[in-house]
Amino acid sequence: MGGNVVILGAGAAGVAAGLALAERRTAFQILERDSAPGGLAASDLIDGFSFDRTGHVLHFKLPHVRDRFQRAGIPLEPIQQRAAVLLGDREIPCPFQYNLWALRSPAQARSIVAEMTRTSPNGTADGSTFADRLVSLWGERAVALFFRPYNEKLWGRPLEELPSDCAGRYLPRADTALAARGVRSKVPANGYNSTFFYPASGRLGDLITALAQSIRGRIRCGVEVETVDLERRELRTTDGAAIPYGRLISTIPLGRLVSMAGLPRPSRDLFASTEIVNIRVGIRGRLRTRYHWVYVPDEGLPFHRVGFPRNVNRHTCPDGYASLSIEHTIANGGRRISTPAIADQALEHLSDRGLIEVEERVLLAERSISPAYVVRRAPGRAAFGELERTLRHHGVWLAGRFGTWDYLSIEEAFDSGERAGRACVGEAR
Repeated sequence: MGGNVVILGAGAAGVAAGLALAERRTAFQILERDSAPGGLAASDLIDGFSFDRTGHVLHFKLPHVRDRFQRAGIPLEPIQQRAAVLLGDREIPCPFQYNLWALRSPAQARSIVAEMTRTSPNGTADGSTFADRLVSLWGERAVALFFRPYNEKLWGRPLEELPSDCAGRYLPRADTALAARGVRSKVPANGYNSTFFYPASGRLGDLITALAQSIRGRIRCGVEVETVDLERRELRTTDGAAIPYGRLISTIPLGRLVSMAGLPRPSRDLFASTEIVNIRVGIRGRLRTRYHWVYVPDEGLPFHRVGFPRNVNRHTCPDGYASLSIEHTIANGGRRISTPAIADQALEHLSDRGLIEVEERVLLAERSISPAYVVRRAPGRAAFGELERTLRHHGVWLAGRFGTWDYLSIEEAFDSGERAGRACVGEAR
């Protein structure tokens, strides 16, 4: 049995776990199946354009993680969020529920707020569906207008099939006083990402690369693990190599770990998740909007969000060009729509609205993210608790968004990796 620690995955959580172990002078290695560290926090460079693998940005709540990121040597710029909901022919500034002045009908806006005054600031909790939760927060009218169509596109399934806690800690409290104010005039963006941070280089992945630099010699890329022998504490890779370990930190999707270890799945749909196709489009032309991203609840369009990377950082595109990051969820049980068809619809729709000016499409690429969002988060569910206890008995710790099967930001994933690193050497989490 090996005495070292092996970490599966070199994304934000895996790198954080490695840094924690390095600081404690513990022997470890990180196995990453990609050709470089970063995971979903990496950036892809394509023909002079830079695309992040997800639409995530940095919004800090944890001072120690913020300090760590700021010391990485990659300058981070604070940015005031500019986003909107494209609803019919209207652009509703975010947050939608607090900028109802932008609706065509003032009476409709007043009726939404009147309904909100009879709801609960935190919504319903245990035993309800996501549909119930949203209605209890914002009321039937707001849910029918925006929250239902948008979220059913995002999650690829009816809201009644989603548990009430699927959005984790990122479902805001309802503020009826703010909503009432927003019927009359514009309310600035608020919430967890009203101000976010982004690398001045124009590539989110530069941050993880910089954080990983001090432990780069302990990261083995291009290594894919096929099986985990919990009894012998041994990994077997796809090329047949055997890797012993004393303790294991897993940041890979929990369902995949369970399968590789030969453990029984507690239930068929426990590891249900979404698959999102990130469609990258480069254009010769320009953006005629200052939005960083827009939400698209229109059920007739296959994409739910479009990001405009150049509005976040000009280094994401060559001069004279712009790019779009289009997100499309493959519906649960539905057919896959072709990438060119989605790109064409997005360019036509945004051009017709006057948000972009396209002279020529010069780039089209895609990256599939699966899992993207977990449907049933692990916290509070007995089956996950029992599974974690079984794994811990065999010297396995879980970390990261998919390792813990939770709804985590990049910052939270990094923090969970640090905590797993400390815990596996006997320190308090």
